Amino acid sequence: MRTRCLKCGQQHRTKDCEIKEKLEKPTCINCKEVGHLASSFNCPKYPQIKKKTEKAQNPNENKNTFPANKDAVKDFSYATALQGKNSTHNQTPQSNTQTTQNQNYPHPTDTENSNERPFGIMDAVFEIKKLFADYPFLLELGKQLRAVKGKDRINVFYEHVMRNYE
Repeated sequence: MRTRCLKCGQQHRTKDCEIKEKLEKPTCINCKEVGHLASSFNCPKYPQIKKKTEKAQNPNENKNTFPANKDAVKDFSYATALQGKNSTHNQTPQSNTQTTQNQNYPHPTDTENSNERPFGIMDAVFEIKKLFADYPFLLELGKQLRAVKGKDRINVFYEHVMRNYE
């Protein structure tokens, strides 16, 4: 799309136009009406901003929330939890303090093990920690795998497994 002069409509910029004085009756190069320029809001062909009819939904809304592993307990502060005082821990939480975790992940039913709860990130970290404590040679395997690239990694893995499981 080439630029056109707002004063005369020719193929040059307005600042390069030979007409240097202000026009008394300018002619619009879009609608050909006399009385306004193409850059005027009064031009019927000037692009109009559309009014929003309804509130746009924010796609980033609730991206920072994640399901909690435990229900929220009223009057149970972080400091109290660190001190190990469980006086308010035995209270049942009220229905308005339930987290989104309860809505997304239902509690186990009577047919399931009643001690089960949703498996969270910290549970996974503790399981991995126990795995490395039970099998310390896995750390050595990790160091060896870091030093090797490509298809040799599978050979290092198999050799390490054979050495430690004989």
